[in-house]
Amino acid sequence: MRMKQKMNGKMRIDKGVQIFFYILLIILSLSLLVPVIWMLMNSFKGNIEYYQKPTFSLPESLDFDNYAFFLNNIKYEVKRPEGTYVYTLPWMFMYSIIWAVVPSAFSILVTTMCAYVIARYKFPGRNFLYSLGIVVMVLPIVGSSGSAMLVRRQLGIFDNMPLMILTGPSVAFSGMNFLIMYAAFKGVPWEYAEAVFIDGGGHLRVFLSIMLPMVLPSAGVLVLLGIIGGWNDYETFLLWLPSYANVARGIYNFQYLGRLDLGATMPQILAGFVVVSLPMIILYICFQKVITANFMVGGLKG
Repeated sequence: MRMKQKMNGKMRIDKGVQIFFYILLIILSLSLLVPVIWMLMNSFKGNIEYYQKPTFSLPESLDFDNYAFFLNNIKYEVKRPEGTYVYTLPWMFMYSIIWAVVPSAFSILVTTMCAYVIARYKFPGRNFLYSLGIVVMVLPIVGSSGSAMLVRRQLGIFDNMPLMILTGPSVAFSGMNFLIMYAAFKGVPWEYAEAVFIDGGGHLRVFLSIMLPMVLPSAGVLVLLGIIGGWNDYETFLLWLPSYANVARGIYNFQYLGRLDLGATMPQILAGFVVVSLPMIILYICFQKVITANFMVGGLKG
């Protein structure tokens, strides 16, 4: 009887803790939605209404003039030796797509191949490469920006997008991505590979036909997260690719210089933020099941 009472009491405590964390996560989720809702509501307000009405009040009317002003005026001028080049919104979107998709896919591809070899094969230097991946993940790169700038200028990498993609930081050991893919390959039983060897297959067939499909969901999630990060990246274009402009750099320029040169108001700037963030919101909504289905406590599952 006492044992049963203790079990019931423990179950109540566990259920209470579970409810507490559910409530905490709901509050956290709502707090993340507040800035998005505020941005969307105020992007439809006029400038006078924005400053005179309460900040979370609904707009009196849907003023799409703010969006029209942003779409007609966002641009970025780049001075080149052959002359001044003006990036408009379609060109910015094109470079945003390139910079979001290509480096993410290339980095995860190289990281996946490195993680597979280190995780499943024994060879001299294997432990060193694994340690190197961890060091690359934790090593700060901000302090080396000055020397990296000199090296990239001498090698012709500076202001060259193809070479920047090929020689990006941590391509082979892409931070936490390397450890995630390493753990994913470790979780795949080696018996599958042995069956392929018995049938006469080689190591390449094992990787392409067995191992890669098993970890493809994890790799796909990392690519999606990399795309979201690459879409919002404006620092790379400010520091390393000054002759290019993506939408993140365009909205950065519109936010700070638009007020001075164009007289842009805060609602018009917020309308620009909505336009720029809309593709990533749609992407996340389309693939949210893929992302959440591959997340587990402590990492990603294969």
